[in-house]
Amino acid sequence: MLLQGNQGQTGKQTGQNLTAGLGEYSDLLVSELMARYYESNYRGSTYFLSVAGAAGTAFVGAAGGTPLLGIYNPTGSGKNFVIKTVSVGVLAAASAAGNTPFRIYAGVSVQPTGTLVSPVNALTLQASGSVAKGISNAAMTSSTAIQYVTTVGTYYWATAAGAFLVQPMTWDAAGQLIIPPGCLLALGSVSIPTSMTNDATLVWDEVPV
Repeated sequence: MLLQGNQGQTGKQTGQNLTAGLGEYSDLLVSELMARYYESNYRGSTYFLSVAGAAGTAFVGAAGGTPLLGIYNPTGSGKNFVIKTVSVGVLAAASAAGNTPFRIYAGVSVQPTGTLVSPVNALTLQASGSVAKGISNAAMTSSTAIQYVTTVGTYYWATAAGAFLVQPMTWDAAGQLIIPPGCLLALGSVSIPTSMTNDATLVWDEVPV
């Protein structure tokens, strides 16, 4: 099959049949009509989990740890969790000098027990429809140790300077991390400076395996 087009823009009239526009190296010219994440959100497959003003616990991916946020994909769910964005911010500043990284951990795990919450559908804004088991600043009792994936950002507080990192810190994962059935993802702070509290959000798509 031969695919052809004309170099550059060929027309603007609504409803007319157009020949595809090509760039300088025969590359297809594409422009986005909808926002980047619109389609999956409109189809109802996007979910989020958030926590506000959490007084956290130091978390390094250990078994049974307490992250700011976590999502577990149950074995046999039939869905993959495609991570879109991860963000964290500091609400109350630390009262002592120091720094701490906010990290993502993920891996195979048994399903955590304890206090579990339901994620919110980004289209309906209702806490329903997700197959995920959510954890919001609570102990992931019975969970397996999971491995370090990436650092979202580092918070630094210098008492003398009275300065801290501009918030929020956001990792645009854009689907480069997938949590399959039987796996766990968690976001946490490696250490908890005195008095620090945090906001945090996880956003993902649930896609049939």
